[in-house]
Amino acid sequence: MNILQDIKDILIRKKDKEHHLKIEISWDGITVYLEYDPDKDFEEKCIIPIRYETLEEFAYIPNDEYRDKYNPNDYGIDLNEITLIKEIMEYLETHSSQINELCSGYDWEDREIKNEEDDNASDEQTIDYEEIYRNG
Repeated sequence: MNILQDIKDILIRKKDKEHHLKIEISWDGITVYLEYDPDKDFEEKCIIPIRYETLEEFAYIPNDEYRDKYNPNDYGIDLNEITLIKEIMEYLETHSSQINELCSGYDWEDREIKNEEDDNASDEQTIDYEEIYRNG
């Protein structure tokens, strides 16, 4: 699974040339940003955040984030954007198990640290504090 490529492919299939794409991955989910920029002047006109939440396991548009990034000069979300949003949400929900696995790597509690000195070491290491105390 290549999230960036797959979502880019959705934009290509829909012949979208009006949105920049940005993806943020964190321990609790993925946010895909569609930034409306038909003039390609890189001025933020309207940014639509689409969030997949690993804890709740569903995709949505975060109301507070959308309102923060809303441009009052914009007309709003049109039919083409609704179609893009729907397809991206469906993609995120269809690939939930892979996304959950990917996001868990960003959570320090789920991160496995490997011992570089000993490739054969087990994932769990035991520390003998008594031996350390005896040997100084």
